[in-house]
Amino acid sequence: MMLHGVRSQRRSFLLPFIIFASFAVFLAFIQVSSDLVAASQSRVGASSGPQLLSHVIGMCVHVWCVAVVWRCYCYLGDKKVAEQIGEQLQATSLAFAYEYTQPPPYADSIEKSPLTVA
Repeated sequence: MMLHGVRSQRRSFLLPFIIFASFAVFLAFIQVSSDLVAASQSRVGASSGPQLLSHVIGMCVHVWCVAVVWRCYCYLGDKKVAEQIGEQLQATSLAFAYEYTQPPPYADSIEKSPLTVA
């Protein structure tokens, strides 16, 4: 679903992944905190080091995934805003369009009759 959201450029498909991965980071933080409390209360010879390390690495991977998907989410939003601005500029430029490919010389556009003083 996440890859389909990136391919189809739909931000709404990325939101569930961001929400669930953020929740996983929150749970991983709780697990690492629990491991640290258990390690501080246990004996010196207990082997809680590998478990703590694996939980920290897992949390870092989840944080990295959330960061990458969030960047994609922001990029798609910025891209849509840029496209809307481009469309507005295109519509505005049509108001200033005129049929001449090159404007006529100034001498052709002024009156050539002499001014009379009354």
